[in-house]
Amino acid sequence: MALPLHFAQSDPDRPAVIQDGAVLTFAELNRMACQVANLLRAHDIAMGDHVALCLENRFDFFGVVFGAHYAGTYYTAISPHLTADEVAYIIENCNARVVIGSERTIPLMAEARQASKAVEAWYTVDDAMEGYESLHTALATQPATVPPDAAEGRDMLYSSGSTGRPKGVLAPLPTQAFGEENDGATALFNRNGIDGDTVYLNPAPLYHAAPLRWSLCAIRRGGTVINMGRFDAETCLDLIAHHRVTHIQFVPTMMIRLLKLPEDVRAAADLSSVQKVVHAAAPCPVDIKHQFIDWFGPVVDEYYGGTEANGLTYITAGEWLANPGSVGRSAVGVIHIMDDDGHDCANGTPGKIYFSGGNAFEYHGEPEKTASAYRGDRSSLGDIGYVNDGGYLFLTDRDVNLIISAGTNIYPQMTEDVLVQYPEVTDAAAIGVPNADFGEVILAVIEPSGPVDPQALTERLRAHAARHLPTIRQPKHYDIVDAMPRHPNGKLRKVAMRDAYRARMEAGETFL
Repeated sequence: MALPLHFAQSDPDRPAVIQDGAVLTFAELNRMACQVANLLRAHDIAMGDHVALCLENRFDFFGVVFGAHYAGTYYTAISPHLTADEVAYIIENCNARVVIGSERTIPLMAEARQASKAVEAWYTVDDAMEGYESLHTALATQPATVPPDAAEGRDMLYSSGSTGRPKGVLAPLPTQAFGEENDGATALFNRNGIDGDTVYLNPAPLYHAAPLRWSLCAIRRGGTVINMGRFDAETCLDLIAHHRVTHIQFVPTMMIRLLKLPEDVRAAADLSSVQKVVHAAAPCPVDIKHQFIDWFGPVVDEYYGGTEANGLTYITAGEWLANPGSVGRSAVGVIHIMDDDGHDCANGTPGKIYFSGGNAFEYHGEPEKTASAYRGDRSSLGDIGYVNDGGYLFLTDRDVNLIISAGTNIYPQMTEDVLVQYPEVTDAAAIGVPNADFGEVILAVIEPSGPVDPQALTERLRAHAARHLPTIRQPKHYDIVDAMPRHPNGKLRKVAMRDAYRARMEAGETFL
């Protein structure tokens, strides 16, 4: 059996999760999970029904998720960073019958309370408030034993919405016996040596697929999760040293922030316990990856895949150094690169990336979106890339980010990679905006590393871009902002971002 239940019996005081110096033991986690599962049964929540939670990173998150898992339900974790409209849409779309929030997230649910018809019970993990019963008070009346009809549940998470409305990724419930692990990414976890000795640092929000699935796997195998409430680069290094962290998963924006710490802070960091760093979720600039491997050593691996788990590639540090910029060879499924007419592309020729032979999925309640992701038995996340003669995949961009300038197709990733390497830049995005002469030109949105004179920084960035980019890939306009509209999982909400800038320009606003 690979569940908190097993370790609660064999080693009850073992830490399952550590956060801000506090410890959640396996016994405590299993007790809450059992009580949540029994509470769901008391609400007649059956296997295959849906439960939604909108919580920040905290101990309660693990108890609720494992409880829903014990009950054999689908559990949908909702980002507290979404708009109230998006939260309401997800709660309605996933047909949640029980919704659990916190003092911080409940204000986001007001619209959902008005619109949702399926929800039968609303709970808060904090003190009871109008319309929300205290979850912990309700759990106190439930037995701390596994329900007799316990079964394996699974997540039904929503895409980040970076390309429009969030989409619920629905896969069949597991068919294995309760307690038997059969995750689509099991091979990935095995490859990275996740076991009872693992100390896994989770620096990312748990409502995203990778942080959630990796954290749950570490706990299911008896490891300990060091959970960060929010990412802070220097705190991250302190936690690695203090807890002797063995495994970490980053997104590129975190890697950039770590690399931009003062040199003396980086030099003093104790990374000797780290066995594996894995990064994913967004493209990583080649220069950033080189610097990170130089610092952390040859333990920095990478994978490419999505919440849909329709396919997966993997690349070790050594392989990457021989194929810089690649996201690896196929680890799950078979890669296909296809043009707009549905023909296979030759090696080295970019096209839309498809996988066959991976996990099947559908977008919940969205048959048209599901159909658009498939060509026969091949499915795509909408990314563009190519495969070299060695079978290594290279990402170019997403088809939705395409900029057409003077009749030329431009994917902005190269421009963004060059801009983010400038010392005064923490984050950068390149989007297409209307231009009377060229149709579209590039507008670069820049988050600086500190206080700057926007005009002066823009002039320096123009010179930097001129040195490293062909003319057509150089931004025509710049906007210096305090913070980028980027999800904590590293993904930009580019469609909304592009639409907002186009509207501002149509209203007569000008940019540097």
